[in-house]
Amino acid sequence: MTHSHSQQSYTGFTLIELLCIIAIFSITFSFAFPGLRYFIEQNKSTAFANNLVSLVNTGRQTAISSGEITTFCPTEDQLVCTKDWSKGAMVFRDKNANMKVDNNDKVIRVMAPISPSRLFWRAFQNKQVIQFSPLGYTRSQNGTFTYCGNPDDLATARILIINKSGRARPGQDNDNDGIYEQPNGGLPKCS
Repeated sequence: MTHSHSQQSYTGFTLIELLCIIAIFSITFSFAFPGLRYFIEQNKSTAFANNLVSLVNTGRQTAISSGEITTFCPTEDQLVCTKDWSKGAMVFRDKNANMKVDNNDKVIRVMAPISPSRLFWRAFQNKQVIQFSPLGYTRSQNGTFTYCGNPDDLATARILIINKSGRARPGQDNDNDGIYEQPNGGLPKCS
């Protein structure tokens, strides 16, 4: 009996083929990465704007359902309102409207700090809080939130406009240049 030895064939890449594939992948990735990073920053900005709308709506609905003044303000410690929205914020029932969480008040929702992104509130009378009355209206406040995902790139900025009735609406990109404008048509202010 004769045994024949079958020849085994191996499949795989040679070192040169593997290096060529890595080089092609690296070149392709280097062209795609800036676009991917831009896409991620745009989505992050939009997601934050949606969360901000939710916080405003929570404050308004809490005031209506509880029949008490509700405050939405920046805070670092979830006890006292401060002035820097980027360091965190809270929505709370504020029975005496003193912009502090007292014993009878209840924190409803909290926003975590967003550094290195920035959030600005520019409002009538320059107040850094929004208070909602039991009817859902702001207490004579209207203004604009400006979220700056990357302060060096205005295309990552998002605008949220709050009117006296307590309703929020997003800013628009009326000239289709990829940058959302302020209510007066100007560019977002990220500083």
